[in-house]
Amino acid sequence: MTAVATHLPSGRRVRVLGLTGPEVADLVLLPRAAYEALRAGATPTATPRPMPLRAWRRDRGLGVRELAAAAGIDAGYLSQIETGRKPGSVKALRALVRALGVPIEAIEPVAEGAGGG
Repeated sequence: MTAVATHLPSGRRVRVLGLTGPEVADLVLLPRAAYEALRAGATPTATPRPMPLRAWRRDRGLGVRELAAAAGIDAGYLSQIETGRKPGSVKALRALVRALGVPIEAIEPVAEGAGGG
């Protein structure tokens, strides 16, 4: 089996076994819950199931400071977005989803002031 290494937006490496050639370009990283649902027979959708920003960050194995740096925003601001204390600007949200490698539709909004601790 051939191993292919790819890089996450955070710069971390991921090895994928058994992929060679053009299919590597179509590689999509899924949250473990989505992967398990597909293995159990769920029908795939074009857009990943929306999850809170914090869940995507944790799924990617990133800390607040790591994701904030990758997105070019302040870590405190990211924390406020994740907890609903700030809604997040369009520019910041676009940078965050780009750093996470997910479409904007995959981010579930957190109600302002919801806490989310």
